[in-house]
Amino acid sequence: MQKTVKTPNCLKVIKTPNLVENLKTWNETLDIITKALNDYMETKRVAFPRFYFLSDGELLEILANSDNKEIIMLHLKTLFDNLVKLDINDMSSEITRMYSKEKEFIDFVRPPKMRSPVEGWLL
Repeated sequence: MQKTVKTPNCLKVIKTPNLVENLKTWNETLDIITKALNDYMETKRVAFPRFYFLSDGELLEILANSDNKEIIMLHLKTLFDNLVKLDINDMSSEITRMYSKEKEFIDFVRPPKMRSPVEGWLL
């Protein structure tokens, strides 16, 4: 792509040595990576079936930010009906309370801990 930017003439760029072979190899590698990523996301969805309600991008965002409570809270309403917020003790990582969109709340008697993997504590 850098060569294409420097030389915006496709007839000159396609004469690059091994261009077709490189593109085929990179495409095959990308296919392998995509399959592995889809397999990984499927294992996460099997472990926590509510992940099926999320798009691939949303699921990747949660998995990549499993320690970031703000990112995860953005997706709560998609994962759970009428759950929009959690109170999390920053010191102990305990989830102390959950809120509905009507601002009703439930305190946890035995607060679960927010820890990795994310599908474990969401369950």
